[in-house]
Amino acid sequence: MVTQVFGPFGKGSPGTAAPIASFLENIQNAKFLDGTFVASAYTNFPAYSGKGMQGITPVAQPQGLDASPNDGSKVQNSVRGILYTGGNLYVADEPGNALKIYDGTSGDYKSSLTLAGPIHLLELGTKIYVSCGGKKKASPPVSPSVQCFDLVSLQLSTVVSDSSLTSVSGIAFGADGNFYVADRTAQTIRRYAPTITPFTPLGILLTHKVRIIKTGYRISPNFCFTSVTG
Repeated sequence: MVTQVFGPFGKGSPGTAAPIASFLENIQNAKFLDGTFVASAYTNFPAYSGKGMQGITPVAQPQGLDASPNDGSKVQNSVRGILYTGGNLYVADEPGNALKIYDGTSGDYKSSLTLAGPIHLLELGTKIYVSCGGKKKASPPVSPSVQCFDLVSLQLSTVVSDSSLTSVSGIAFGADGNFYVADRTAQTIRRYAPTITPFTPLGILLTHKVRIIKTGYRISPNFCFTSVTG
């Protein structure tokens, strides 16, 4: 699900849940968590059956978001990236294999793009870049890739199609103009030149052994940064 929260945010100040989306308010006798903007197609997951979760109303797809319970007790895949632009909310529904588009004011479902496991969203100008994890169990399997949705022409194109990728997560353009893709499984960040489409592979920039920022955890490249130094 996607929630909306009012700031300000800070230490000891988690913000305040917004009213639920007007589209959801119009569903009679429904119950949603505070701040729900886009609801799930499921309810009462065993891993989330604590206080306040019982009786949450599921909303049928495509309005509702998909999820993939792993072993019946844990939600393995659900919502990934979200992005607001041009009055619309774009939601990467990974298990639903769709980039879903909602009205940014009412929360009403508008349309969707069929993609194989969309994960991370990046907006640049009039384009939205989407990293896709692929579908390994499909027949034939669909490899990881990065897709580009043009907000003007409404056309979808493949900008990264690289057999070296085992999975994808974060994506970013660097200050050098190159495009960077985090491969979560291989624990590497790969670099591409966006001079032609699909982008030209330039090899591996770094591996998980390189610490990008100081944290209390080992760095796994789940994110790319807009400024990268080698």
